[in-house]
Amino acid sequence: MADYGRSRETTASPERVWTIWSDPGTWSQWNPSVSKMELDGPFGDGTTGRMHTPEGRTHQIRFEHVQPGSSYEMRTAVIPGTEFHFRCEVAPSGTCSTLSQTVRISGPLAFALAPIMGPGMAKSFDRVLDGLKHEVETGE
Repeated sequence: MADYGRSRETTASPERVWTIWSDPGTWSQWNPSVSKMELDGPFGDGTTGRMHTPEGRTHQIRFEHVQPGSSYEMRTAVIPGTEFHFRCEVAPSGTCSTLSQTVRISGPLAFALAPIMGPGMAKSFDRVLDGLKHEVETGE
């Protein structure tokens, strides 16, 4: 299975990025795909919740593989027969940071849908990462 994604460089420290990225309560401020997040517990492995979109949709989500300070995965099932795994990562890059977000589509229909949907989803990460970059560089 292929991963589809994007990355950005930011002048913000990885710690600053992680503070914002690991707080889903801020996502609606900088992520154009989110109107509201509701978590059933603290941000961490196994935490579930709901992501509400500006289009009025609600997606059940689950956080996995949380590596505090560096990365996490958010899993959701939007289309029957598929599961979407969004990986978000921040890494030091000299005196700056690299932000990256990828999606991997799994499940019985992934072989057909991933090549069609993956590139478009990755392209939508441009706006997400640009919003995060702006937030971490200016939104103190």
